[in-house]
Amino acid sequence: MSSRNSYQPWFWRMFVLGIVLCLSAYQTQAQPYYYYFARTTTRGDADIYRKNLLTGADELYLPDAGRIGDLLWSPDQSRLFLQVRHDLDVIEINNSNRRTNLVSGILEVSQVLDAPLINKMFISCETLHPQDIITIAFDRTTNAPIDTLEEFYIYDLPFLSPNEELAFRSLSDSSGFIFSAINTANGQVVWERRCGNVGPFPFYPGVENGKKGKALMVFEEFPEGDDFSHQKFVVCDPESNLVFQSIRFPMRSKGYLSSDRKYVILEQVNFDTTRPGRAEYRPGNVWIHDSRTGAFFEQLVLPPEGQILLYDGYADRLYYYLPNEQRAITVVIAPRASQVKGGLFNPTGSTLSVKAKPSVNFGAGNTLNSLIVTLRRLTSPSVTLGNVSSPTYGFVKMGADTTIGSYKYQKFITTANTPLNWVAGTEYELFTVPVQGGNGNTVTFELTNALAFGQYFVEINYSDKTDTMFYSSSVTFPTVPAPPVLVSPFNREQGVSTNPTLRWNASNGATSYRLQVSTRSNFSTTVVNQGGITTTSYTVQGLQGGVKYYWRVSATNGAGTSAYSSVYSFTTRQFQESIRK
Repeated sequence: MSSRNSYQPWFWRMFVLGIVLCLSAYQTQAQPYYYYFARTTTRGDADIYRKNLLTGADELYLPDAGRIGDLLWSPDQSRLFLQVRHDLDVIEINNSNRRTNLVSGILEVSQVLDAPLINKMFISCETLHPQDIITIAFDRTTNAPIDTLEEFYIYDLPFLSPNEELAFRSLSDSSGFIFSAINTANGQVVWERRCGNVGPFPFYPGVENGKKGKALMVFEEFPEGDDFSHQKFVVCDPESNLVFQSIRFPMRSKGYLSSDRKYVILEQVNFDTTRPGRAEYRPGNVWIHDSRTGAFFEQLVLPPEGQILLYDGYADRLYYYLPNEQRAITVVIAPRASQVKGGLFNPTGSTLSVKAKPSVNFGAGNTLNSLIVTLRRLTSPSVTLGNVSSPTYGFVKMGADTTIGSYKYQKFITTANTPLNWVAGTEYELFTVPVQGGNGNTVTFELTNALAFGQYFVEINYSDKTDTMFYSSSVTFPTVPAPPVLVSPFNREQGVSTNPTLRWNASNGATSYRLQVSTRSNFSTTVVNQGGITTTSYTVQGLQGGVKYYWRVSATNGAGTSAYSSVYSFTTRQFQESIRK
C-alpha cells in the first residue's frame, strides 16, 4: 500500500477511519525515501522534497509542483501521486517531466494498491459529484484508466493476493471474519466466505492492515467497558482459510503487518481531547509480535509523535519517521532466537504456564530428569511468583529469586525422572505458577535457557477471564541430524593400515557421533562401538591384518540420533610374516 505526507491535519481524521499508513518498496529499490512537500507561497504552491532514510540526506525533488493537497507514492516508489485541488496527477519518479492527470473531480485520495505483476494500479478516492467512493483501475504503463470497480469500498481496506489476481474485501460482522474475493481483471466477485472459526463478537471486527493475501484483524472478545481490556489482534489468510494465534493487546492502538508479513507491529495510540487540531497522541511505544504464533519479541520505546514506515526492500527493518525533527530512526525487527518472552499486562491473578512442543517423538527410554528452566524478569515493576504446580513432571523452585543487576532470576528443576511418551507437534505442560503484582504495568518474562527437544513457549491464563494469551512460542531447536556421509577409507579399499583413521563429513546440527566397526555386514557383533565422538574422525587401533571390516557412523544432538550412514568396507593389509609363508 501507499504512504502519505504526515503534515496535513485531515490525514489524522482519515487515520481514525482506519486508512492504512504503510509504505512498500520492491527489492530493486536502491534506497528507502520519504517524500514530503513544503509550501512556498501564500496561495499554497509547494516544492516536493525527499529524504533518504538510510543517510538522512534531503534533496529537492520537484520545485513548483502546484497547490498540493496530498502526496502519496506507489509501493515500488516508481510513481508519485499528487492531489492538486480536485485533480489527481501521477509523476514517474525517474522522469519528473512526465506528469499525467489521472482523474478530476475528487475530494480525497484514500489509497493506492499497486499490482506490478498484472501491470495495474487501483486508486480509491472520494468523488465530489456525486459524493461517493470508487476504485479505478489504471494501466501501469500508459497511466490510462481501464475500469471502475464498484465492488471496492475504501472503508473495507481492500488488499491484494500474492499473485495480485484477487483483491480481498472484508464483510466481517459479529458472527466472524467474512471476506469476498474480487477478480482484479474484471471486478467480479469470485467467492464470499468465512475465514476460520473465530467469533461471534460483541462488535464488528475491523481490518487494521492487509498485505499480500493476509489481513491483520482487530476485535473485542467481550462487550464489557470501553477500555480495550478485551481487545485482540489476529492475522487471517482468507484464501487458505487460516486464522493464526491471536494477540491480546489491551490498549488503544494501531496495528501493522511487516513487509514480509512475519511480524505484527502494534503502536500505542492515546486519545487526548485537550490537544488542539487532533485528539490522537502517539507516545512512541511499539510492540513486535510473531504474526503466526503471537510471540512477543520486543518492546520499543521511541520518541513520541513518530510515523511508522515499512519497506518491502528492507523487510527486517522498521523506519520511524519524526516529522517535527525531519529524521528517521531505523529499528531491526528480527527477534533474538535464543530467548522467548512472555509479556503480561497487569498480571495479578493470572497463571503462567510453561509448555513444550517436541519436534520429534520421544518414546520408551527417554526421560525428563534434571531439566532446568529459568524465568527472568525485571525487578520493577515488582511481581511475585507463587507455588509451582507440576503434577506430571515434578518441577520445583530451585531456591529463592536471584537478583543480578536489573533482573530477577527464578530457576525451576525437575528431579522426577519422568518417562516420556511425547508425540511430535503435541503440546505438553511442564509446570504452572501463579503471578501476583505488577501494579497495572507490563511485566515481561523470558525463558533464558533452551529446551533441546523442539519448541517451548509461555502461556498466560487470566483467572478472571476465559481467554488464553499466547505470548511466546516458535523458537525451534535442533531436529534430528541427517546420517553422516563417510569419506575415508574409500568403500572396498584394499591394503588399509591396521591402525586406520576413519573420517566422515559433519552432519548439520550434530553434537556427537557413534562409530561402529565389525567383521560382519549386519553388525551383529562389533569390534568398535564408540559413542560420544565430538570430531569427524576416529583412529582405530590393533585391527587384524588381511581382514575385511565394515564400518558406519550415526549423528546425535539434543533432538535424537540419526539413522546410520551407508555401510562402507575396507580390507587391512597382510603382515609381512604372512607373506613369507
